[in-house]
Amino acid sequence: MPADKNFFVANPKEFTVSNGSRVVTIKLYWPLVYGDPNMNMAKNQADIIASIFNSYFQGLDMIAGARALNDKQVVLQGFPVGASSKLIIDGKDKDFFFSQTTYSGTDEDTSKNRQFTVSDGTNTTTIVLNWKYNDMGDLAGGINDYLSAEPSLQAVAEQVDDNTFQIKSTNTGASAILEIGGANQTEFFNQQIFRGEDEKQNASREFTVSDGMKTATILLNGNYSSIEGLVQAVNMQLEAGVVRVQAEKVDVQHFALRATAAGVQLIGGGTHWNELFAD
Repeated sequence: MPADKNFFVANPKEFTVSNGSRVVTIKLYWPLVYGDPNMNMAKNQADIIASIFNSYFQGLDMIAGARALNDKQVVLQGFPVGASSKLIIDGKDKDFFFSQTTYSGTDEDTSKNRQFTVSDGTNTTTIVLNWKYNDMGDLAGGINDYLSAEPSLQAVAEQVDDNTFQIKSTNTGASAILEIGGANQTEFFNQQIFRGEDEKQNASREFTVSDGMKTATILLNGNYSSIEGLVQAVNMQLEAGVVRVQAEKVDVQHFALRATAAGVQLIGGGTHWNELFAD
């Protein structure tokens, strides 16, 4: 690129760009003025020259676009992109700017792209994964770009670990609805439909445990993910009541109570005792 801002004033250049059916003639005879608003506030010579080129690619003549590759090189890209795109550069000064004067586009390889849809029952968006993501956090961020573009969609993607992500509803209770669809849904999700439930107030269970001297009222009103969690909740309440009884896991669905000292008479009762214990 010339260093003198008035180079093209003294040495005008002219070349043509064609897509095979339409020809655009580009003439450079302007000074390279940095920061000129007409040049989109270009910061270097390549930016300025790219802006000059683009001033010719307007309306029906928008067969290509120019951009600065660096501060000294300008490249052209034909429109539309893909195999149908081609550019032929000709004219007396073509070699001043371009070492390659013909260009034929190629269709993008989309064989590795993946696509699925996310719906909250009312709003739906299509997720297109067509990028090389750095890690699972980057992938979740790319999905969230699509989800946030549909502001009414109540869903968010989150990284679970280095190899897993999940999509969660941002609603709670029965309003939490997620439906996954699209061509590649089963490659990412084992469950395609999720519907939340309002908390059931009558799901709580209550019983009493006595060791003959002290009595504890056990209230089970949590969402226990395992039998171990339930056993822990029972034992915390037994310890708080200083009752000489302990809960123990029997299997993945059952637990039992046993006395922790000799001579203890274990007595159970309360509203839901018979639902939880056979004897």
